[in-house]
Amino acid sequence: RDRVNVPIYKSVSEMTELKELDKVAIVSYNNKIKVYPYLYTNKSEIVNDSIGDYFYAVSYCPQTKSAINFNRIVQNDTIELVASGYLYKDNMVPSDKNYSMYWSQMLMKGVTVDADSKNIQTLNLIQTNWKTVVEYFPNAQVYFYEGDIITPRIALAENTLKNKTSSDIIDADDVFAIVDNFNNNVKDLSIIAYPIKNFSETTTLQELIIDSQNTIMLGNKSNYFFTTYFVPTGMVFHLEDASFPPVLGDNEGNKWNVFGHAISGPRKGQQLNSAKSYVASWWAWKDFFKENITIR
Repeated sequence: RDRVNVPIYKSVSEMTELKELDKVAIVSYNNKIKVYPYLYTNKSEIVNDSIGDYFYAVSYCPQTKSAINFNRIVQNDTIELVASGYLYKDNMVPSDKNYSMYWSQMLMKGVTVDADSKNIQTLNLIQTNWKTVVEYFPNAQVYFYEGDIITPRIALAENTLKNKTSSDIIDADDVFAIVDNFNNNVKDLSIIAYPIKNFSETTTLQELIIDSQNTIMLGNKSNYFFTTYFVPTGMVFHLEDASFPPVLGDNEGNKWNVFGHAISGPRKGQQLNSAKSYVASWWAWKDFFKENITIR
């Protein structure tokens, strides 16, 4: 069975191999939640999937510890992505299944002419840990790999979260960053970097401007949960309930869950778009973006 293109799932309660601090990626659409443990995505690195008409590919690079959700619908074609086997700056390089186009995962840009012209887009993905899934999303579907797991377990090291000052970022630290100026040339890309250890233990909301758009960032260190959403014109968001998982309110009277779904109000059923943001190892951010980094 092709596990990359026909994913196998189990329920949260059926999973026995995962430890509390094992990292996972969450994709949510139309209030359906799918979880991709890195213990299993280590094997294939890319899982092509869909939720209804929402076609996406979850990619995970074990070396840079970066996970990105690519939109599989590109210029009206639905493509399948595979791990090409190549690396660019020690980061995995996705390809189409015919190995005719290649993209940089962390840059989210084509590294060959044909791929760059396709302008592949990204979708919301939230990295968290297994403990958060078990406690708060028990009805999720969990991607499962049948077979030997030969790659090392990737777990959240406690020393990345405490006992260091804000200037004491080491290469192995996990850093959540937002890519800005994405419509410009690659050499003009910059990132705003948020070391995980600097986040609050409780949910916080920060407002910022990304790609000239009002943007909000949600972060919660204790639940290892970080994401961004673009703010629709004229709207202002606030934390309605900061306990986890948080609920957002706005000036129109809508309520939004942590995945950017409007759960009540005049926009009920809508979903917010996300900025290009993800978690990766600090050394990888530095290698890709060099001096174009602002640390918050």
